[in-house]
Amino acid sequence: MNKYNETFGVDLSKDVFDVHGSTVGHDQYKNDESGFRKFLKALPDTSLVVMEATGYYHYRLAQFLYKNGITVSVVNPLSVKRFIQMKLAKVKTDKSDARAICKYAVIIEEKLLSLVKQDQQHQLTVLTSIPGIGIRTALFLIVCTDGFKKFETVSQLCSYVGITPTIRESGSSVRGRSRISKIGNRKLRNLLFLCSFNACKHNKACKGVYERIVNKGERKKLALIAVSIKLLKRSFTIAKSGKPYNETYVSVLRVK
Repeated sequence: MNKYNETFGVDLSKDVFDVHGSTVGHDQYKNDESGFRKFLKALPDTSLVVMEATGYYHYRLAQFLYKNGITVSVVNPLSVKRFIQMKLAKVKTDKSDARAICKYAVIIEEKLLSLVKQDQQHQLTVLTSIPGIGIRTALFLIVCTDGFKKFETVSQLCSYVGITPTIRESGSSVRGRSRISKIGNRKLRNLLFLCSFNACKHNKACKGVYERIVNKGERKKLALIAVSIKLLKRSFTIAKSGKPYNETYVSVLRVK
């Protein structure tokens, strides 16, 4: 069940951006501050705005909406493209793309799961063999990474998810606590964090990581973030190798 009163798909170009609402239909705005404000005024309460990651164009609008309290989801263009192909859409315009993004945003996960099963059932199986990784997280990992083909290294994937630890530094001194980057795929980041709770109970390697960090006096949240990173690294390795999780093998594996 969609918890939002209205879901909007947005397709951006240099001068304008097209918008399609799940009930209100199509509209178009200038791709500048005035257009952003006009769109903001037109948004009903509890709206979800979904757009593809298109670099500078999407970043400006996403930041504007986020700062004004609007829920924004930036999705992988490859996953939207796959959804459009599934629908066998033949007409491609900015208006039709906005409509497709809107439909993609309100789709039920079962349809995505069915699509993944057609092409990547084996990858889905080996990912869910990892204790702590559920089918929903495995599904989103596959869709958002295009079956892990989009990334050559695990560090690239960590950066995409926004789960790479960062430290605030000033000169030669370190100030403030370690924190993760807020840039990246927030949906995947949140899913992995939720998975970390279960992994600490049922995944021996993750449990060891969590206990080592907590026993050093660090915050539990920091330990759970470390577990999330470990889960992501294991997912990358297993997806690339095509081999299911093996506790003995994975425990000695080092991923650069």
